[in-house]
This record gives sequence, C-alpha cells and structure tokens, in this order.
Amino acid sequence: DGKSVSFTAHKLIAMTFLGERPPGLIVCHNDGNPLNNKVANLRYATYKDNSHDSLIHGTFLFGEKCLNSKLKTVDVVAMREMYANGIPVGKIAAKFKVNHRHVSRIVRKERWAHV
Repeated sequence: DGKSVSFTAHKLIAMTFLGERPPGLIVCHNDGNPLNNKVANLRYATYKDNSHDSLIHGTFLFGEKCLNSKLKTVDVVAMREMYANGIPVGKIAAKFKVNHRHVSRIVRKERWAHV
C-alpha cells in the first residue's frame, strides 16, 4: 500500500530468527547490552522481566541516574535530616521546589529507598 515501515535491528533479528512476537511481550537483551543484537542474546519477555533484567545489569535508571530527576542524593539526605529535626514536609518541599507529597514519600523511603 506504499506505506513505509521501520524496525530496530533487535526487533528485526528477533522476528527473523525467533518468530513473530507474542502479544504482550517485547524483545529483551539477555546481557543488558542494547548493541549486542546476536540472536543468542535476544528473547521475548514481559516488561516486568525487562525491568528486572535492568536491575541485575545495573542499567535501571533511578535516583540521580534518571535524566529528569530534580533531586540529587545530597538533597535527599538533607531532606531526611531536616525532617528528622522536626522541619515540616511543606517547608522542605518549598526549599527544594518539589511537591510536598514527593517529600513525604522520600522521608518514608517509599522513594529514593536506595539512599
């Protein structure tokens, strides 16, 4: 029908050698290296499996690694110290220019739990 279709290398290799992608699955790299598109390094898996792989391979973006993070580790440590010293969440949020709910989650270690 004249429409252009494009594929990334890993998807094209998987389709060719692993067969059609099952519904709900994505193409994952076994070693965590997105440049290693050898068929032996590719598999179909869930998004959850892929996220778990990224934790194992150290490629999961969290904390300062996350490109859109407003906070640094030193900020999180300072927030928790301020809270421990009785400073209200609202004042901490205003100081760091973030939402008070976010600060509340940080001080309870629901966010930035790795720090």
